[in-house]
Amino acid sequence: MTLEHRLGGRDFHDQRICRVEHAAGRLVMSELVGNAVEHAGTEIDVWVSMRGATVHLAVQDRSTRPPLLRGSDPTRPGGVWAPGMGLRIVAATATAWGALPSSDGKVVLATPCGGAEAGVMTFFTDGGARLHVAVQHESNRITVTLTGELDRVSGPPLADVLDAAMDGGIRHVCVSMAQVGFVDVGGVRVLLRAHQVGKRRGVVFLLQDPQPHVVWLLRGTEAADLLLGAPLAPEGEPAMVPHAADGRDDRADGRDKRAGRRDERADERDRRADERDRSADMRDDTADERDRQADDREEWADDRERLAQERNHLLDERQQKVQEHQRWEDVREELADARDRDLRRREQEL
Repeated sequence: MTLEHRLGGRDFHDQRICRVEHAAGRLVMSELVGNAVEHAGTEIDVWVSMRGATVHLAVQDRSTRPPLLRGSDPTRPGGVWAPGMGLRIVAATATAWGALPSSDGKVVLATPCGGAEAGVMTFFTDGGARLHVAVQHESNRITVTLTGELDRVSGPPLADVLDAAMDGGIRHVCVSMAQVGFVDVGGVRVLLRAHQVGKRRGVVFLLQDPQPHVVWLLRGTEAADLLLGAPLAPEGEPAMVPHAADGRDDRADGRDKRAGRRDERADERDRRADERDRSADMRDDTADERDRQADDREEWADDRERLAQERNHLLDERQQKVQEHQRWEDVREELADARDRDLRRREQEL
C-alpha cells in the first residue's frame, strides 16, 4: 500500500496526508517534512508505504543540498535549540535512513523503528485543531491539561496560552501530558520556551505524566532535566511532583491495551484457523462425495457386466436347444425315410 501526495510551502499541515499511527513513524515523518519545509523551502513530495509490517518514509524536495547530521554540542544546555537536532532524532529513531540525489533535488528516506503495530495506516483530513487545552486555576497554581498532538503546527497557540497563564502572580504551572499522543521537536521547543519564560518570572514550570515515548524524546533532546525534574517550590509552598502512581496506572493501562490487542490478534488467528478447518472439512466432504459417486459408478458397471454375462448364458442355452431340436428333426426325417423305403420294398415284393 503506497500513498503519494504533493505538498507545497508551509501549507503542508492543511493537506490530506497519510497518518502512521506509531510514535516513531510520526516523529520521523514530522522531522523529515519539517526539515524540508524549513531548509529547502521548495515544493515537496511525501511517500508513505508499508511492506509487510515495516513502514517506509520518503520526502523529496527540490534542493540539491544534502542533509547534514551534526554532532551534539555538550556546551549548550537544552540541545534542542542546536542546529541538526531534528536529524539526530531521526537517526536515533529510525533503523535506517539516508538521502539520494534525484533529477530535480534529493529524496530523504527513513525506516522507523517498530514491529507489526507500526504497520497501521489510516487516512484523514486535518480540518480542525489537533491539540485541545484545558486550564484549571487554583489559587496561585495553574494546571494546563493537553489532549491531542503537540507539534510545529499546534505549538504556537499553546505558547500563547502558557505565556498568558504565567501572568498575574501565578507561582506554579503544571502541564498534564497524559493525553498527549505525539510530540515532535517543535513541540519540545515550545515547552522549553515556556520553561524559560517561567524561570524569568519566578514560576515553577514542569510536565506531569508524559507517555514513555515523550520521555524518550525529552531525554534525546536534553530537555528531560529541565522539564521532568522536581524543582523546589518557594518557601511555604509544596513542591509539584508528578504523580508516580498515575504514571504506573498509565503504564498498566498501556500494558492492558497491548494485551487486549494481542488477544484480539490471537482471536483473529483462531477465527481464521477455524475457517481453514471448515474449508478443509468441506473439501473432505466433497472428496467423500466424489468417492461415493465413483463407487456407485463401479457398482453400476459391475451390474451391467453381470447382465451381459446372463444374457450371453441365455443365448448359449437357446443355441443349444435349437441344435437339439435340429437333431430331433434329423432323426424324424431319417425314420420317415426308413418307413418310406420299407413301404416301397413291401410293394415290390407283392
